[in-house]
This record gives sequence, C-alpha cells and structure tokens, in this order.
Amino acid sequence: MRRYPISSKRASTLVAPLLLATVLLTTRFHREFIRLLSEDSRWPLLITATPRSGTVATARLLRKLGLDVSTDDCLGGSGLHAHGFVSWKHSVVDDHYFHSCQLNEEVVKLGPEAKNKTKNFEVLVHQTKEILPSITSLIGTEPLKDAEYLSFVSRHINMTGANTTEKKGLRMWVEWQEHVRNVTSWRYKFEDLLDESKYLSIVERIFQSANQTLPNTTVIHEKWTEWSSRKHNSRPHRPCYTWSELIKIDATDAERAKKLAETYGYEVVGYDVDVE
Repeated sequence: MRRYPISSKRASTLVAPLLLATVLLTTRFHREFIRLLSEDSRWPLLITATPRSGTVATARLLRKLGLDVSTDDCLGGSGLHAHGFVSWKHSVVDDHYFHSCQLNEEVVKLGPEAKNKTKNFEVLVHQTKEILPSITSLIGTEPLKDAEYLSFVSRHINMTGANTTEKKGLRMWVEWQEHVRNVTSWRYKFEDLLDESKYLSIVERIFQSANQTLPNTTVIHEKWTEWSSRKHNSRPHRPCYTWSELIKIDATDAERAKKLAETYGYEVVGYDVDVE
C-alpha cells in the first residue's frame, strides 16, 4: 500500500485545533485556579475549630447538601473547593506546613484585631463541641509527641511549660480555642447540628455565609437524617476526663477551659478547685 506523506502545512492544519482546544481548557482551569487564589477573590467560607471538634462530620453533611467544601487537605479531593473549607488548620498561615498549597497568603494575626482580615476567606465560622470529650479525644488521638506536629502548633500558640502529653493537649485546646474566637464572626455548637429542632437554622446560616442557595427543606431533611444516623469519626481513647482531672493536670488551663465552656453555653459539672 502506497503511503502518502503528510505535508507540514496539512499537519499544522490537523494539529492546530487540538492544540487550541488543549490551550483553552488549560487556560480556563488556570484562570479559575488563579481566580480562587488571587487577591481579588476569596473562598466564601471557613468553618474552623480545634482538632476533634467534628469538622470532618460537618464537612460530610455540607457536601451532602451541595456545598463544595474540603477538610484539611490542600486542593486535593474534589478539586478547587469553590465554597471553602471546614478545617482547624486553615485558621492560621504557615508557609512551612502548607508549602505550595498555602491558602492564606496574608497573615492571620492572633488577637481581637484579626477579625475580617483573613485574606482568603470571606466569612470565618466557629464550631464548638462538648468540652470534656473534645479535650479527651485531642489528648488521646492527636500526635502530640510528633515533633513536626508540635512545631506547627507552637508557631501559632503558646505551648511554653506544657511538658507532658496531657498538659500539651489541654494547653493546645485552650489556646487554639481562644485564637479561633478572635478570628471568627459567629459560632454554633456541633451538638445542635445533631438536634432535629435546631440543625436547620444553622445550615441556613452556613449557606448564607457561603453565599449559596439553600436546597428545599425536604431534601435537606432527607440528607440530614441520613447523615445524623451514622457514627461520626469516633476514635477509641481513654474514658472522658473529668474537670477534677483537668485541674490536676494544670489548674490554670483548666480554669481557662471552664470559662470557655461557660461562654459557649455548656454546663460545667464537677468543677472543684479544692481537689487534691
């Protein structure tokens, strides 16, 4: 069979449309990527907390309801996460930790002046969870003996003098909570998301904060029922610490945790400063 060589002109005619399509698709993705990372555009929402406060479960619910949110991974999973993140880590800026995935290009200052200064999130929301179980889980399951993890934490909060795993966990919970309070505009309890009489008002406000249209209430309730019926990211650990045990670990940080619990509207039972 005779072969007919393709002229360079004909080859250009055939290849050019393919190259153009590739360039257009690449450029479109690049523009979207740059748009989301640019100074003029921010992710609508960050829901943040301390570790072991139900953020993974909350992200799962919001994704069921149609919000494109991620947890702690940078531009992984489903893509660009157009509506934001549900993550404790992204309430701070850390070039060393996030590397090329860094989301917050401007510093989030710790302190009251930090509100409304986070560059890459329009609205920051604080999720709380029952204090004693959260602290117990943080101490028992977070890698508090890992040097890199502790280095990340210590760059953003005061861990001075916390020289045991229990002291590190309690201090981290208190300090990170105080930081999150300073950079968020409103808060809710994770427990209320599990309450059939309360979850809808929280979901409505989250969607409003993300500037997204809420699904109809029938769909929301179906998705919420499915979500709330499953066990949420439970990890095995020791029995729950009591307030008396936290006082023995560090009386000052225990008092700080108690005040935060009361501020968040949780009942404090069994707090006895005279415990030996």
